[in-house]
Amino acid sequence: MIENGPPLFTGKAGEDPSDWILEFKRFVIAFRINVITGAGGVAGRAGTYNLGISCMIGEAKTWYENEIKSRNWQCDNILDGTGVNNLNAIRALNNDVLTGINANQFLGETLIIRNNAGGDNTIIGANIISVSTWDEDWSIAKEHPVPVRTPSPANYANVSAGNSIVAPEITLGQFLYCLEYLYPTVEAQKNLLFFDQIMQEGISILEYNAKISKLRKLAGLPESKMREQYIWGLNPMNQYNVCMMTKYHDTRDNITKALVEAEKFSLL
Repeated sequence: MIENGPPLFTGKAGEDPSDWILEFKRFVIAFRINVITGAGGVAGRAGTYNLGISCMIGEAKTWYENEIKSRNWQCDNILDGTGVNNLNAIRALNNDVLTGINANQFLGETLIIRNNAGGDNTIIGANIISVSTWDEDWSIAKEHPVPVRTPSPANYANVSAGNSIVAPEITLGQFLYCLEYLYPTVEAQKNLLFFDQIMQEGISILEYNAKISKLRKLAGLPESKMREQYIWGLNPMNQYNVCMMTKYHDTRDNITKALVEAEKFSLL
C-alpha cells in the first residue's frame, strides 16, 4: 500500500516481478517523482533506481548483488562503429541518419530494422531502443548486464573496435527490464514453456490465455509456437471442445472466444 511505503520484493517462487513493478510504478507516480525520459528526469530516475534497489529483500537482494550491482550494460546486436557516441544518441537517430549507418554495425533484429528503414521513413532509432522508463524493451538490441569490471570506453558507440557496445552502469529502465525478463523465477517459467510444460489444469480459459500471452512476451517466441503450446496445454475438456468445434486450425484469439462461451455452459 502507498501509505505504508514502497512495496517490497522478495523474489520467491510465485511472486511475479511484473506485479511488483506495477505497484512500484504506482508508488512513484503517487509521489510525483519525475522519471520522464531525457535530461529533465535524470535526478528522478536515479533516485527511483536507488529506491527500487532498497525494495529488494531476501532472494531478490541476493540476485541484485550478484547479477546487477556494479555491472555495465552490453548490446550484443549493435557494434561500436555507429558514428554516434552513446545509447541516447542511437535512440534519437532520425530515419536518414539510421539508414546512413553501415549495415555491418547491426546484427539480428537491429539489422532487420535498419534495413527496413530504407523503405519506411517512419522507422527511427527509437524502434531499436525504445523511449520509455517503465517498459523499456531491450530484447531487440539483445542487451544484458556484463561481468563486473567489463570496461565501457568513452564514446562507447563510436570507438570502431568491432565489438558490441558496452554502456556504463545500469539505469532504472534496464534494472526493471532485468527484473521482469531475466529474474531466475521468470527464467524458470520460460524453461517450462520451452519444454511444453505450461498446462491449463483448473484455471479458466481467460486466465490460461493471459498466462500464455505473458510468457510469449517473456520468451520472445512467435505466435505460431505459442498457439501450439496453448492447444497442447488445454485441459482434456477444452481439447475435446476444440476438436468438436473444428477450431484446431483457428487463431488463438478465436479459439479462446469459442472456449469462453463453452465454459459458460460448463459452469451452469
